[in-house]
Amino acid sequence: MKRQMQKGFTLIELMIVVAIIGILAAIALPAYQDYTYRSKYSEGAVLMGNAKTQIEEYTQVNGALPTTAASAGITSLTGNNVDGIIYTYTDTSNAYLTAYFDLDSNGVSEAVNLNALRQTAGNITWTITCTVADAMTAARCPD
Repeated sequence: MKRQMQKGFTLIELMIVVAIIGILAAIALPAYQDYTYRSKYSEGAVLMGNAKTQIEEYTQVNGALPTTAASAGITSLTGNNVDGIIYTYTDTSNAYLTAYFDLDSNGVSEAVNLNALRQTAGNITWTITCTVADAMTAARCPD
């Protein structure tokens, strides 16, 4: 009898390939989601960095924190992933920048605060805090 040559793949081989692709996708999707969150945060960090520089320059020249964004020369602070950045003057030694993001595209803006604390020698110490809608996003908040 003649032996027939096998053509194509067996069902078990195809199932193994599908299982491998499923495992790889399960690993890749959360990593990609982290990447997208961090890229959105980085755009806000760049915009906040520009404003931060202007605030520091104003403080060095005038000896006090600016009372408004306009007085520091801060203008349009929006981007592709940033809903807006707001400068808030609290008192002579405290102010902060807040960047708003819609990270999950769910209509809820998460916030990252860059707090400015002016010290007596004219130096400014910056700290960062996050206000987010859920624990999943909080885990991705920059340190």
